[in-house]
Amino acid sequence: MKPVHAKPFAPQLVSQLRNYGKLMRLDKPIGIWLLLWPTLWALWLAGNGTVSPTRVCSSFLFLVLSLCVPPAAF
Repeated sequence: MKPVHAKPFAPQLVSQLRNYGKLMRLDKPIGIWLLLWPTLWALWLAGNGTVSPTRVCSSFLFLVLSLCVPPAAF
């Protein structure tokens, strides 16, 4: 039985996603952590340690924004 060699799935797409990840500095996430942790901590303190759907949505929004803001700052 001969080994089956699969072609890479959409090599240009993978290359573009890798370059976009480097542009967003996902390989160096210190900016993400420096924005995300104080924000999540403040949301936790504001909610007195409770979890509500509104705070979960807010946390998700801040997570997305913390991924977008550090690349825009440079």
